Amino acid sequence: MAENEKRSIADKFIDAGAAVIDFHDRTQQKADLKCLQAYYGVALFLHNRRDFLHVHKAKLLESFAIIVLVAIAVLAVYNYATGYEYSYHGRALGYVKDQEDVIRVLDITSAELSKSHDAKIKIEPGSDITFKRVVTLNVSIDDDDTVLKRLTYLTNMRADAYCIYIDGKNVAALSSKAEAKDVIDDVEKYYQTTRKGWDTTYQKVSITEKLRYAPKSVSLTDVSTRESAVNQLIKSKAVTVKTIEKSKFAEVVKYKTVVKKTKSMYKGDSKVVQKGENGKRVATAIIVKENGKQVTRTNIELKVLKPMVKKVVYKGSKTRPKTAPTGTFIMPVSGYSLSSTFGYRWGRMHEGVDLACGTGTPIHAADGGTVVRAGWYSGYGKCVDISHGNGYMTRYGHCSKINVHTGQKVYQGQTIALVGNTGNSYGSHCHFEVRVNGSARNPMKYVNRKYR
Repeated sequence: MAENEKRSIADKFIDAGAAVIDFHDRTQQKADLKCLQAYYGVALFLHNRRDFLHVHKAKLLESFAIIVLVAIAVLAVYNYATGYEYSYHGRALGYVKDQEDVIRVLDITSAELSKSHDAKIKIEPGSDITFKRVVTLNVSIDDDDTVLKRLTYLTNMRADAYCIYIDGKNVAALSSKAEAKDVIDDVEKYYQTTRKGWDTTYQKVSITEKLRYAPKSVSLTDVSTRESAVNQLIKSKAVTVKTIEKSKFAEVVKYKTVVKKTKSMYKGDSKVVQKGENGKRVATAIIVKENGKQVTRTNIELKVLKPMVKKVVYKGSKTRPKTAPTGTFIMPVSGYSLSSTFGYRWGRMHEGVDLACGTGTPIHAADGGTVVRAGWYSGYGKCVDISHGNGYMTRYGHCSKINVHTGQKVYQGQTIALVGNTGNSYGSHCHFEVRVNGSARNPMKYVNRKYR
């Protein structure tokens, strides 16, 4: 209980002292005037009461000494129990006994932050750092090292920067105006490239947008390095770099294709009668680019080293008759089963495929063409051969009946014969061959595919 009473008395002394100091700070001028008036009054009083004072001086001195000691005690307790809370732009950081404990490390902190962040950082008392008188009995007081660490590790630090404005928009903040200009120079140089083998002279390089530089206080995290600012401007295409160059270079002249219609060929058919060849020349030109992409090119001189040769293609215009080849084979029968494939069989070459199906099943022309065989042909029995032009021929063997004659024009899908079992055959089927310039080919690789 006694200890609590002592604390209560001490708190009362602290509160009284704080009130005195606060009153003093707010009414300093008035107090000075009052003190001067009081001093004059006391002097006059002492002059008039000098006899009384002479008799009672010992008692008066004792009382005055007590008042002085009490005042000193109050001030001592006040100074012991109070200190300063220091803040950065309103954010409380810690407590110190004296403002000077913070002020004397600000220059060191500014220098260290400027060096580590490559930015101009200046922390000023008053504008950046503010102080507030508070009771500090139950708080930790920061020493110089702690103050330095608290300031150094601030995350919302402000910095003086130079900003790049493009058409009024802030696109980057740098540590200085010189560095900001270097960034724009680097962006311009990025687009001043010379291709291998080119003789290039840049006549003009400029930013098409309105460009200006201006100082601004920004968050430290918004200050970019030179390299990162250059990369960002290029990637975002925030600026347009216009280059005007004069270049001399060799280039390939791609050949052109000329298509000529001819009545000697059917519609849908075409034929290359002259192959195209690329040319080569040396060009001297004025080239305008924006961000590396060509906008205009004005040729000054063209020297041909190798002339370009046009590709000439004949395209048929004649109406295709129904019996004309389509260029694609179809399977000659339907409802079949593949009983024998193309290749060696029983020690010898089987030059077609056997499509097993019932006797009398219609056999259709695989494509349009001219019948060149229609009759008995050795082991094939009753056989039909159709020429499709360009060396292509199809054969249909072991027929039971032939429905066409030699020299007849047939169309794709036309019934030319019926399935049978004639000749060297051991069951009803259609023997189907595809020949190219007389050589047998696997029919399954040609059916339903373009062959010409």
